[in-house]
Amino acid sequence: EDKPSTPSKAEGAKKGRKQAAATPSKAAEADVGDKEPSVSAADKIQKMKASRKKAAAQLDSAWVPDDVKKLYKLYLDAKKQLDHAWGQTPVKFMRMILAAIVVIVLYGYCTEFNHYSQQMSWGMSNPSIMFKAQLRNGQNVIIDDYREAYWWLRDNTPQDARVMAWWDYGYQIAGIANRITIADGNTWNHEHIATLGKCLSSEESAAHKIVRHLADYVLVWTGGGGAAPRGPPISSP
Repeated sequence: EDKPSTPSKAEGAKKGRKQAAATPSKAAEADVGDKEPSVSAADKIQKMKASRKKAAAQLDSAWVPDDVKKLYKLYLDAKKQLDHAWGQTPVKFMRMILAAIVVIVLYGYCTEFNHYSQQMSWGMSNPSIMFKAQLRNGQNVIIDDYREAYWWLRDNTPQDARVMAWWDYGYQIAGIANRITIADGNTWNHEHIATLGKCLSSEESAAHKIVRHLADYVLVWTGGGGAAPRGPPISSP
């Protein structure tokens, strides 16, 4: 008798793979079900309009003063008109022109500020106590009053002498004259600076009562400023 033919193991594996490919898995079906359909821009606008209508309906049904309702409706109408006008071609063109004007103006200010900053950096990076100036008659002179004053202090005062001057000259007195100063560019005590200013701006008799407790010498400048040469420095004990 002929035995009934039985499928081989290879044929059974092929059939199993075909069935698995034909029927999607439960996980794949769940993923497909979880995905939301893409929402277009028109659908978003429709949803926005619907939410506004819903808010307006809720406002009408709620207990709200009539004035508030009128203001809110005016706001919605104005917003609707602005939204409509904002997307018009002439408005877009005007926005582009306005943006270009703002960029040009800002560029001019930035260029001017950069040039000014460069000039200031060059001037402040090369400090000097001797500089060239020109008199009103056109004569060129070298202003050397600062160096002469500092050297006079160095050569004619005791080494432990304390010198009072406005804080601008503090570092130069310490570095060139090699003398102790009452204030310099690193003095942060406002009361200290205020006392110094009072001593230098008060009458001599009143200022001397304060200065004699603080310093041995006072350095002040006389004469004109700017391009004109200064007068001789006065350093008095």
